[in-house]
Amino acid sequence: MNAVKYEGDIKDTVDAYNALNKNSQSGNYWDKTDAGIPEVKKHIKDHYKKVQEHTCVYCQQKIVVEHAMAWDIEHIIPKTPYPQFLFTEENLAVSCKDCNLIKFDKNVLKNPKRKRFPKKSEDYIISHPHYDEYDEHIHIIADKLYRPKDAKGEKTIEVCGLLRFAYKYTDYGETNEDIEITKQIVKLGKELISASNATETAFIIDCLKDLKDFREKKSRDIYLKSLLK
Repeated sequence: MNAVKYEGDIKDTVDAYNALNKNSQSGNYWDKTDAGIPEVKKHIKDHYKKVQEHTCVYCQQKIVVEHAMAWDIEHIIPKTPYPQFLFTEENLAVSCKDCNLIKFDKNVLKNPKRKRFPKKSEDYIISHPHYDEYDEHIHIIADKLYRPKDAKGEKTIEVCGLLRFAYKYTDYGETNEDIEITKQIVKLGKELISASNATETAFIIDCLKDLKDFREKKSRDIYLKSLLK
C-alpha cells in the first residue's frame, strides 16, 4: 500500500509536531482543532480512502461513502502509548469504526518497548497493512467469517474483534431453547477460528447456516401461529 506523503503546509505541520520535545508529544495532540491538524487529518483520510478503495484494512468491509464520519484514521501502533509515531506515514491507514474502536490501544508489537518505528513485518503480531499481504494471514469465508492461516492472522482476528461477524447469526431470545441455540452459534463461531482444514471450515459454516435457518423457521412459525389466534 502506498503511504501518504506530506507536502507544503501539511508537511510543515507534521514537521512542527515531530520537532517537539518528546515530553510535549502526546496522542491528545491528534484532537487539536487548530495548528493545522484538521487539514493534516483530512489529507491523511482522503489519501487512504482512495488507495484502500474504501476498504477497511482489518475486516476488509467495503464502505463506499464519501461522508468523512464513516471512516476512522487508524494508527496501527496506537497513538496514546506511542505518540512519537502520531504522523508516521506507514503507521496510518483507514478502518471502519468498529475495528478502530475494538482495537483501540491494544498492543500490536512483538517488542512493546520499541522506541524507533519498526519497519518490518516480523516486528508486528498482527497483519500490518503496509508490510503484510492480508490474504497470507486470513481467509475470509462466506458471510464474513474469518479463518486465520497463521498466528498473525489469529491475533488480527482477536485484536480487531473480527469474530463479531459470526455473532450476527445470534438473535437473543427469552426461552431456554433460544439461549441454547445462541450458545451453540457463538461456540461454532469461536471454533471456526481454530479450524485446521477446508473440510472442517466448511462443516462449521454449514452448522452455522443450519442453526440460522432453524431460528428463522422458528420465528416464522411463531408469527404464523400468532395470526391464527
